[in-house]
Amino acid sequence: MSVLRKFLLHLTLFTLLFLFSLQSLWGASGKWQRRTLTINSLRKRSYYLFIPSSFSLAKPHPIILLVLHGGLGNASTMMKKSGLVEFSERNGYVIAFLEGTPVRFSRERRTWNAGRCCGRASKMGSDDVTYISLVINDLKAFLGVNDVRIVLLGHSNGAMMSYRFICERPEEVYGIISVSGALVYDNCNFRAARDVFILHIHGREDENVPIRGGRGSRSLVDINYPSLIETISEFVKPRKCKLTLQRKGEKTYFSYSCSAGAPVKVVIVDNWGHEWNAAVILPEIEKFLTTL
Repeated sequence: MSVLRKFLLHLTLFTLLFLFSLQSLWGASGKWQRRTLTINSLRKRSYYLFIPSSFSLAKPHPIILLVLHGGLGNASTMMKKSGLVEFSERNGYVIAFLEGTPVRFSRERRTWNAGRCCGRASKMGSDDVTYISLVINDLKAFLGVNDVRIVLLGHSNGAMMSYRFICERPEEVYGIISVSGALVYDNCNFRAARDVFILHIHGREDENVPIRGGRGSRSLVDINYPSLIETISEFVKPRKCKLTLQRKGEKTYFSYSCSAGAPVKVVIVDNWGHEWNAAVILPEIEKFLTTL
C-alpha cells in the first residue's frame, strides 16, 4: 500500500472515530456530520453539523444555530463544553459548529477576522464572511428547505464575527447572539442591519472585553474595544427604539422595542467575567429563541 493510501485510510478512520466519539460522548440521539466547503475556489474549510432527533421540517420557520467559537478556541471545544449539543437535542434546533482560522503552529487554536480583531485571521484577511455565507447555503441545500431562521451564536471573538457578518450580509440571518463580544468592524451598515434580532450577553467583571471599553487587564490583543454602550447604540439608532430597564437578581436587562427594526436585548450579569458559563448563558438563549 502506498504512503498516500495509508495516509488517506488513517485520515478516514480518524474522522469516523471522531464522529463516533461525538455521538457517544454526549449520548445525544441526533445525527452528526462533518461537512467540507471550498472557499474562493481554493481553500477548504469544514464545519460540524448536529441534527437533533427532535428536529422536524414540519415546524414552520425552523431555527438553525451557527456557533462561532471564541478566540484561540475551536469547534471541538465548543461542542464538548458549551452545553449546546444537549440544548439543541432538548429544543429541536439544528446546530452547526464552525471553525475559524488556525494560528501559526497550532490547528487547535483558531481566530476569526472580525475586522480589527483577532490574530492571524485578521492579519491575513481571512474571508470568514464568505465562509459563513457558504455554510448557510450548504445547510439549506442539505436540509432541502429555504424557509429557515438562521441565528449566529458567537462567544468573544466569535461574537465580534457575528456582528461583522450582519454589518455586511444582514439579509442572510434572522438574528445574532453575542456573548462577551464587541463591534470591531469599521464599515458597518447599521441601517441595513436594522431587521436583525440581537441578543447581547456580557459579564460585568469581564476584563478580556470590558463592557466599559478600552483594553482590559486580561485582554489578549492590543486594541481598544468600544464600550458595550457604543456597540449597541449604533445598532439601535436607526431602529427608533424605546428602552426598558429591569433588574432580576444578578442580571440587568436592557430591552429595546423598536418601531423601525427588530428588537435588541442586552443582559449584563454581575459576578461573571469572560469565560463561557452555560448556567448563565443558555437560559437567556432559550428565552430569546422562543421570541423569534
